Amino acid sequence: MAKRTQNETKVMYEEAIRQNIAKKDWRKLSEVMIGAEKVGVGKSLRKKGWFQVGLSEAERGNHPSAIVAFNSARVLDSHPDEVLERLYGEVEGFCAEFDGIFSRADLFVLRQALERIDSFHRYHAKVAIGTLTRGKRLARWSEQRLQGAPLKEETPATHHVQRIYAALYPPMTIEEVRAEFARIVEPLIRERLERKPKPAAGGGGKGPKDSDDEEKPPEKEPELKSKGKKGREKR
Repeated sequence: MAKRTQNETKVMYEEAIRQNIAKKDWRKLSEVMIGAEKVGVGKSLRKKGWFQVGLSEAERGNHPSAIVAFNSARVLDSHPDEVLERLYGEVEGFCAEFDGIFSRADLFVLRQALERIDSFHRYHAKVAIGTLTRGKRLARWSEQRLQGAPLKEETPATHHVQRIYAALYPPMTIEEVRAEFARIVEPLIRERLERKPKPAAGGGGKGPKDSDDEEKPPEKEPELKSKGKKGREKR
């Protein structure tokens, strides 16, 4: 009985998404999409719904809400070039709107969220290089403004930045964990391997900077015993 009720709820949400898209009732669609996340509506339909919400918010000039909606569509799309392009366009609009208002903390948090998206898609190679370059450019923009930004606990942009961060930086999926590992840990391992001393040419002995040789204390020189009178040769 419980399973049947759950299926009926899912079907109800699916129909509500389709009807609201057909009617272009974006306000109701936005409310429906929040519930649809919890009842098992298929990825394809959820992606379509969130994308339409994003377009609606972008048209109104509500950059933060558009970013959140486009990101919700992005995580449901196996080839999110178009969605990611829209998302970055809204981030650009948001940055332009609050340029000179962001605090250092605002910019740092925003950059972290952007870099996470960049590292995820570079690792999985699911979007075009041009799209990734656009995201990297936004991350550099925020980094360049960090030093000149005011040190404030809160600005008019802070609430929006925190909302965007929460959307772009939720608890990691296993794929995102792997992407973060590739971005942070693998370069360290590669660097360590490159530093590892190689054996000297022509033999299997240790290299000139082998750690064992470096850590051994110098051998103690044998003490020279002085000969007494009895040990002297007679003339």
